[in-house]
Amino acid sequence: MFGKTIVGTSACESRHRAIANGCLHTETYSARGNAGIAQRSVDRIVRHNKKFMSETPEKLPPGGAVLLIGTCTTREGREQAQSLLEELEELVRTLGLPIAGRELVLHRESHARFLIGSGKAQEIAERVKAEKLGGLVFDHDLTPSQQRNWEELAGVPVIDRQKVILDIFAGRARSREARLQIELAELEYALPRSEEHTSELQSPYVISYA
Repeated sequence: MFGKTIVGTSACESRHRAIANGCLHTETYSARGNAGIAQRSVDRIVRHNKKFMSETPEKLPPGGAVLLIGTCTTREGREQAQSLLEELEELVRTLGLPIAGRELVLHRESHARFLIGSGKAQEIAERVKAEKLGGLVFDHDLTPSQQRNWEELAGVPVIDRQKVILDIFAGRARSREARLQIELAELEYALPRSEEHTSELQSPYVISYA
């Protein structure tokens, strides 16, 4: 759909990658029986997580532009990482978000807390505050704890490629079947993040789209 193949690294990557590549069409749930299965799946998840679903995160006032962050672990991978970052920019523009710039971070290994080293993370957070940016968008999938750590450090909403893709398709879903399928994918993405917050079931940071 966007000219390049979307890559993902999460447990739900097959679903999200299929959505991103335009392969997950309405026909998947065209039969009423399959639509019923999707509806029951959504209902079951919502029923078991009523508190999570009823919590509405406090939206921040409309902020500035977002900064796109790409990562790679080898110099040889810089070209591919840069290409993916450019692709992410196309996706983010589809959501109507203004973009402050792109930054590609080379790190030798993945770090549990911020994905990248804490020094570079602090540098990015300082740029966010200095330029009054409205959020960060990572090309690499973030774990729930990494997303929370970034939001606490930078004080702005933080999302990753998966969330961008899901939000694009959520905005474009027209049929009941398509909306159910997207809703199920969104729940699969969001629920692990609710488990990271025992007192705060959802992040207080939300990016508002134009």
